[in-house]
Amino acid sequence: MKEYKLEIKQIGDYLYAYYEAEKDSVALSNELWGKISSTMSSCNLSKLLVVENIKINPGSVLDVYNIVNAVIKLDFRGKAIAFVDLIEDHYSSNKFGETLAVNLGVNGKIFKTIEEAEEWLKTQL
Repeated sequence: MKEYKLEIKQIGDYLYAYYEAEKDSVALSNELWGKISSTMSSCNLSKLLVVENIKINPGSVLDVYNIVNAVIKLDFRGKAIAFVDLIEDHYSSNKFGETLAVNLGVNGKIFKTIEEAEEWLKTQL
């Protein structure tokens, strides 16, 4: 049985990915983001809007670091990534993840709403 639900579709010039699960982990993130990366490559897209709905975020800063580091290895450098977490309580740990990803060369930004994320993506080349 799958631990998650993942929907991926192209909307205009960007890829939209929505996923939900009970609890985040490095293994889950590797699987989800691996599928997202493959789809981006096959569609030849450089913009991504991710909407996450994972009830339980990683428990520690180290967990967040390991998840972000694993995702970075999937070749997201040079791409614009807008990220929305539907669980508002996760915002501070996501901000840490954003800072880490940006410091590792990813053009990514965390947003509180899908509308804000879409507006930002429109400004990216």
